[in-house]
Amino acid sequence: MYLFNEIRYLGTYIVAGRQLKCSIAHSKRSFHPPLNAIFGKIRVASEEVTLELGKSKCFPILLYGLDCFSYLRQI
Repeated sequence: MYLFNEIRYLGTYIVAGRQLKCSIAHSKRSFHPPLNAIFGKIRVASEEVTLELGKSKCFPILLYGLDCFSYLRQI
């Protein structure tokens, strides 16, 4: 018998529990390879160019689907 703690729905991972929660662990793992590829290809570019490429190519991977969930702030 398998127990699943999370399920993938439309590209976002929903964690089992009493409240609706979203897991971004898979997004974080998918975020780093494109960012490392950008750093590997561009060695002499300015910081602004590197940041813009990171924002346009890598941040959407990290932020996909997060606007559907409420953010719980723990103090």
